[in-house]
Amino acid sequence: MKRDNHGFDDALADIVYTFAEYKDKYPPNHPDTLKLVRIWQKYMTENHYECTDELLECLGRMYRGDDFAPKIDVFGKGTAHYMSDAILEYCKNK
Repeated sequence: MKRDNHGFDDALADIVYTFAEYKDKYPPNHPDTLKLVRIWQKYMTENHYECTDELLECLGRMYRGDDFAPKIDVFGKGTAHYMSDAILEYCKNK
């Protein structure tokens, strides 16, 4: 059965669904989660705009806000905050 992509392309939805799955399994600083952040950054660069580390950090902060969190949390409650935490952890350790 195909998952609901909530209006996003398959690749983006797959990445966010993986974040949603990881939030219940791993802390945001887990190596698998940090690898997923790199995949997210690469996806953004290849499909939208040059996602520098600085821009990625800004996105991580924005994902907690009222404009983004509800759109991300359709993949699973708390996914936006988990993505934010993981992105900020990734950027902190670069």
